[in-house]
Amino acid sequence: MRRAFDILPPYPPKKHHRYATPEKKAKKQGRQIFWFLFIVVFVIILIFGFGQLQRLGQNNPATSTSSSNNSQSSSSQFELFNEGGQSNLLQSQAIGTAKILDGSGQEKSAAIAKDILEKARFHIEKVEKSANNYEKTIVYYKKGGEKLAQTAAENLKPTFEVETQESDNLDKGIDILVIVGAK
Repeated sequence: MRRAFDILPPYPPKKHHRYATPEKKAKKQGRQIFWFLFIVVFVIILIFGFGQLQRLGQNNPATSTSSSNNSQSSSSQFELFNEGGQSNLLQSQAIGTAKILDGSGQEKSAAIAKDILEKARFHIEKVEKSANNYEKTIVYYKKGGEKLAQTAAENLKPTFEVETQESDNLDKGIDILVIVGAK
């Protein structure tokens, strides 16, 4: 009687070499180089990003400490957006403050005007519905603020028909009042 291991070899024949082939070595080395470079770039981005945040935090007057109030600690966090959802970065670079009234009777006209003026670096204080409807868009400005009104009007002209007028009745802290008309 024959035994099973006499007929079949006890181990299957070897199909793979014990040592890696040159192709496998090159492939493994390529993966190692990729991950090394990925980690190096990631660390550089982190260092650069934290440096930028620190610079922004130092320039922000809300986070700087005054020498007279050493006992009072201030927040060292930089807030990217204020309560109204507007960027604090754009607000610090604003050329003027505007209030927008929607007098068009159409949806989204005030939102379009707001976007245009924000891109022109105006800080938008409020957007409200006007009590009356207007045909044309009117930009009211304070005495001496004609340049700001002209800048706003030039930016709004491709979309709206715009006039500028001087007014003494603007709210405190508002440089221009934009009443968005139907045209």
